[in-house]
Amino acid sequence: MADIGVFEILGTVALLVLAVVVVLLFVLVGWYVVWKLILSHFRFFREILGMENSDEELDEQPGKKSRMKSERIAKPESSSEIPAHIRRRQQREAEILNRERESLSITKTAEKN
Repeated sequence: MADIGVFEILGTVALLVLAVVVVLLFVLVGWYVVWKLILSHFRFFREILGMENSDEELDEQPGKKSRMKSERIAKPESSSEIPAHIRRRQQREAEILNRERESLSITKTAEKN
């Protein structure tokens, strides 16, 4: 049997460590590229990572779609205590109620005429 020297063992361990480092770097660089190009544009992923922008920041950013006026009005005063998904649901419900009220008022004025 051939004797395995200390340098061969150290070389093998170094190669294994280097392989793991290269794989981890590849995964991290790949994740960064995918994040910058695709994932950062989806609110879902930003919320998961706790990076959700406030409504004011979204309104100030050029090139971004501004929020509807009714969403800003329907926003509760203590919105920091309410989770974002519940706040958005409340805003959608308020918008639906406003639309129903408007359609009812249009119907009533049409009936009067």
